[in-house]
Amino acid sequence: MKPLLWIAFFLTITLAVITTYAQQNKGTEHVSLYGGSWGAVPFPHHVHQRAVKACETCHDVFPQESGSIEALKVSGALEKKQVMDQQCRQCHREMKNKGLATGPTRCRTCHIKEEG
Repeated sequence: MKPLLWIAFFLTITLAVITTYAQQNKGTEHVSLYGGSWGAVPFPHHVHQRAVKACETCHDVFPQESGSIEALKVSGALEKKQVMDQQCRQCHREMKNKGLATGPTRCRTCHIKEEG
């Protein structure tokens, strides 16, 4: 093989590996979202990534940063239950109506109030 072909081959393989790795490691596996007086909401981020695929589905509403939902609520850019009611439950209901496996559609199923 000619040297330029080797270089092109190597760069193609390297790019493929980097792209695959980057796609598989977007964000943390589990996130705990602030849930107010009802308790925290454990959020299995990687489960949603596999099911939804397009990050923009959720992240067009809030940035991909820790604490972004709460910061947007404090600033008034998001209403108190906007993300959960208009994003999470709506998506779960749509999937349920299509007969697909989905997450919970009731508030108390997600919120975990700590005893104490």
